[in-house]
Amino acid sequence: MSATITPDTRAVLALCAHLGGLGHAANPLSNKEYQALACWLRERGLRPADLFCTEVQEQLRDHPLGDRIRALLDRHNAVAIAVEAWTQRGVWILSRADAAYPLGWRRRLRDKAPPLLFGVGNRDLLQAQAVAIVGSREADGEALAFAGALGRDVATSGRAVVSGAAKGVDHAAMTAALGVGG
Repeated sequence: MSATITPDTRAVLALCAHLGGLGHAANPLSNKEYQALACWLRERGLRPADLFCTEVQEQLRDHPLGDRIRALLDRHNAVAIAVEAWTQRGVWILSRADAAYPLGWRRRLRDKAPPLLFGVGNRDLLQAQAVAIVGSREADGEALAFAGALGRDVATSGRAVVSGAAKGVDHAAMTAALGVGG
């Protein structure tokens, strides 16, 4: 297993990730199902990685999703292959169990915060204040120049630019922010 993810994240990946053809044992848990499992773990003073322990898997026998959870955890080889492929491409992975998971997301979204985050680039920007810059894909030159100037200004002020990266306004803002180290 790659050292780029924690044991907790390895467990959450096994439970919640769609692995693109690898490990078809069971459907991954939905956000709602994972939240119910996370509550079950907290009530017992456990972490996601503890699910790999035989004693904890025995406790799952009485859990409504116990058989499915055990089947998903058996995808550890598929998870290892997927993580290796993703990390070779520069993708980082965080789970809600990781200290680096954005604190603002935890506070605002609480139990609706996504169990997993995948990204590329400086993940520390997840902790920064951010401004979303989105707009038309068919923007004219003036709108693109404005989006670029706004992206630069936001990035140079120490805030992150959040964008969907679509062509047009999104791309102009994102490219400008990246151009100044944002």
